[in-house]
Amino acid sequence: MGTLLLGAITTGNPETFTAGSGYLLEASVSAEPGTKVIVEDQIQATAEAASASASLGTADNWAAGLAAFKAGP
Repeated sequence: MGTLLLGAITTGNPETFTAGSGYLLEASVSAEPGTKVIVEDQIQATAEAASASASLGTADNWAAGLAAFKAGP
């Protein structure tokens, strides 16, 4: 079983988001086209450096966070 990578990206204004490479867009607040927050995830098969990204439809101020979760023994 791999590691769950959970990314969140937020903007100051409504945007159109595209999930980063290898990530699946799981949720957005509010629905498009007024989205200001997205949550994306992927399962990382092997332990290695990780990052999250997304593309915005227009230039805007943004913030992002990434958390990793691994199942216990």
